[in-house]
Amino acid sequence: LTGTVMQNSYDELWCLLDWACPGSLGGLKAFKEYYSKYMQQAQRFGADDYTLGRGRDRADQLKRLLRRYVLKRTKKVVLAGQLPEKSDNVVFCELSPLQRRVYRRLLDSPDMQLLVRFAEDCDCGSGERRSSCCYAAPPDGVAGNEEQYPIWHNYDHTEHRACPHCMSLVYINILLRLS
Repeated sequence: LTGTVMQNSYDELWCLLDWACPGSLGGLKAFKEYYSKYMQQAQRFGADDYTLGRGRDRADQLKRLLRRYVLKRTKKVVLAGQLPEKSDNVVFCELSPLQRRVYRRLLDSPDMQLLVRFAEDCDCGSGERRSSCCYAAPPDGVAGNEEQYPIWHNYDHTEHRACPHCMSLVYINILLRLS
């Protein structure tokens, strides 16, 4: 086998090797019992030192075994001198008038202002960041209609007030759809 072996699970690694070199890793059941089980236990959060060590030992054994069957070559080695250096060309494109209006409306929304200005000093003079002082959430009744009401009042269909950081992904997704 040549190239870089890619797998999503140990079972897939076993399947690939068993296809290319039948029996090289033993049967699937034995492979799971001897390698997979211990390596997966070692990857769990809070694994104790013994479990980590046993998992590491099995991983090292598997690496040594794989060297017999897998010739690992990286792009850097294989393609050295064959490809030109990477170059990035940044192209700026104007937003359409509709995109510009939507983008501006989004930036001016109370939610986005909380996100954009979260690290500024609070204007109440406490010396705290806005996000942990007077601006942890937009004030009630900020917007006149339901569509403009701050997102986190509607986010989980309760009166829950999520922090501005939690809403960042929501806004990133909205901005991606605009582009």
